[in-house]
Amino acid sequence: LSSDGRILYFDHCYGLLLKHEWTYFPSIIAWDLQTNKNVLNNLGRPIKMEGHTKELKALVLSPDDKIIYSASDDGSIRRWDTATGRSLSNLDDRLAFVQLLDSITALTISRDGNWLYAGTDKGQILEINTNSGAYTELQNPFNKPEYIFPVIRSLQLSSDESLLYSVNGSGYTSAWLTTSRRSLLRKLKAKFTGGTVRQTYKPLNGDVHGRRVSSSVV
Repeated sequence: LSSDGRILYFDHCYGLLLKHEWTYFPSIIAWDLQTNKNVLNNLGRPIKMEGHTKELKALVLSPDDKIIYSASDDGSIRRWDTATGRSLSNLDDRLAFVQLLDSITALTISRDGNWLYAGTDKGQILEINTNSGAYTELQNPFNKPEYIFPVIRSLQLSSDESLLYSVNGSGYTSAWLTTSRRSLLRKLKAKFTGGTVRQTYKPLNGDVHGRRVSSSVV
């Protein structure tokens, strides 16, 4: 949903059985909630964003509503111009913004739009720079048991964006340190010569996972 609450973006997908295999045709539709009609592009045609080859799993808008990011079972994250519906993923408009081997199942974005966070069906959390497309896998500071359903279902940033919370298919909640928090810890460590950073965690519901509630330099 756009920031003004007027434009709703949703996925639409249909499949055809071709040569004994299902082929999927997913797309993103922009719908004007005031006129109850499709949003039109600069050519007067309904905006329809197409390019993924499998079902869509997550959509997220940039803070300025100019770009929408989509994640799919095909392992790709694509970005689209909301005004025209055109792909912004690559110069040839065919390659993905980020391409993985695993299904991408959840997305969220920072308030400044510089960082995109993605969860996969294998339980990975990726922190992606939206300017360069470079990404790293976040490391959870807690012991991770072998989940029956590791797939990431939901992602949410804390109010100060220092922590990223995730919920997986087994119902476990985990906390991850974002770039902003890691940078702060490095600065604290550098400020106190010879010091080390000690992190304190508060368990959640008795699980081995938890969230960091304070940091101190000793």
